[in-house]
Amino acid sequence: INMLSSWLKRGAKYPPAFGLAGTVLGLIHLMRGISTGIDTKETGIRMAVALVATFYGLLISNLILNPLGEWLQEEIKKDQLKAEMSINSVILMLENASHVEAQENLNSYLSGTEKLEINFSELMGQEVA
Repeated sequence: INMLSSWLKRGAKYPPAFGLAGTVLGLIHLMRGISTGIDTKETGIRMAVALVATFYGLLISNLILNPLGEWLQEEIKKDQLKAEMSINSVILMLENASHVEAQENLNSYLSGTEKLEINFSELMGQEVA
């Protein structure tokens, strides 16, 4: 997935260039028409068609490829954080860490509003059904 994300972000720079190439070709077609004496209505249509290529290139790059690459990269970061938390949890269990140490270690991955405050003495006093 990381490779796909990088590929999408790198690939996002090409559609505007292809769109610009399409615009240049459209403008060449427009200039040919002007040299043969086309009317103003046809000139406007050819100019619009030429500019649509750049529009599509920008649209594909900025509304599809770049956002998709960014989203994938964020998902990768979330997965890496979850994996790191899991590994640290296993290490804490293997080291027989105290409940307070384990709580502090795992809370270090969370923001202020997400942090958990667990009363372990109450938990130990309750029987599990």
